Amino acid sequence: MSPDVALTLPNPGLHPLRMRLLGPDSRLFEFTAERNQPAAEPVPRG
Repeated sequence: MSPDVALTLPNPGLHPLRMRLLGPDSRLFEFTAERNQPAAEPVPRG
């Protein structure tokens, strides 16, 4: 019986190209999160 392929694949690590592609998305998320949203309710911290 052969091993399950899904269980034998290594976990994906940090890849430079992946980090370059996700960088603008992360910056856009942080910029939007910092903006004042006039119609939004405050989010409780904690």
